[in-house]
Amino acid sequence: QPRLKYFLIDEHRYCSDELLVAQNLVFALFRLETSQQPEDMLEIIKTLIDWLKQPEQTSLRRSFAIWIGRVLLPKKQLGHIQISENQKLEDVPTMLEETVKEWKEAWKQEGLQEGLQEGLQEGLQEGLQEGLRKGLEEGVEQTQRKMIFGAFKNEISLEIIAKMAEIPIEKVREILKAQENKP
Repeated sequence: QPRLKYFLIDEHRYCSDELLVAQNLVFALFRLETSQQPEDMLEIIKTLIDWLKQPEQTSLRRSFAIWIGRVLLPKKQLGHIQISENQKLEDVPTMLEETVKEWKEAWKQEGLQEGLQEGLQEGLQEGLQEGLRKGLEEGVEQTQRKMIFGAFKNEISLEIIAKMAEIPIEKVREILKAQENKP
């Protein structure tokens, strides 16, 4: 029966603070894998570039660049950023920064568009409700005036008209006076 010794590295057992402190390439990989924001990825890649600046680390920088292009970016849904086999790790931050700028502009435009749509919908809804409310009020007032004029023509007392219309007698007089003044 084979016996193997191994060292388990569980990237989810380490908190982000622990990964920040350790100047360790494996931890840098963990941080890249678990980063949520493109800005975090940029910071980590810039740190890697700083750590791997020695000439003898050229192949390691190239390996990181290839891994970022083939594995990390597609996983983070950034697969449209193309990193060729010959591209240097030092070029990656610039490419990501450009993409982040484009995203932010696109998000800003989306937010603006959504805000405009929402505002237009709310405005239309409010306008419709206000129009309906005013229409109903005018309809009620018009019906009320007709009822008052009809009752007044039939010589019903102003007190009874006011009770029927459920308005003060002064308001009944105003309505009748306004009708008299109409040409």
